[in-house]
Amino acid sequence: MEKWHPNRHVEVNFYDFENKKCEREFRKILMPCLQFLPKWLRVVNVFECQSDDFVLSVFLDDVYRRAKVSVTSSWFTSNEEAQKEYIVHEVCHLFIAELTAHVKDRILPIIESNNEELGKALHLEFQDRIERVTQDLMYYVIGVNKDNENKNPHIHS
Repeated sequence: MEKWHPNRHVEVNFYDFENKKCEREFRKILMPCLQFLPKWLRVVNVFECQSDDFVLSVFLDDVYRRAKVSVTSSWFTSNEEAQKEYIVHEVCHLFIAELTAHVKDRILPIIESNNEELGKALHLEFQDRIERVTQDLMYYVIGVNKDNENKNPHIHS
């Protein structure tokens, strides 16, 4: 278990990394980002996997208060700034996960059951807005302003 914040513990586990150097690279950027995790999250499991569909993804199991982060080889070939942005982006998804899950699991199905076309349209729009908000939060966390200059970063790797 790796302790991050003096008032809170987040257990971070790494699995399936064939190359320990890759694990160290990922850990180096991930660990400073843990301060931005929601306080209810207790365990983060990180897996190296093979996929052409994504670079980095996160799955939240909010019932058990844990998250699964999947990282592909594409992440390791990205430059360090892009690597940081990918990780922070996924951490930001965890930060807004309670709201996202509530809307997707509770509100949108009710709308779709009454009006399938409207429900599908709202689902697509909501997904787009989730990504926009997540990206805006990511820029705030890493301190990138509108001119794309990193003047006042909140994290350092």
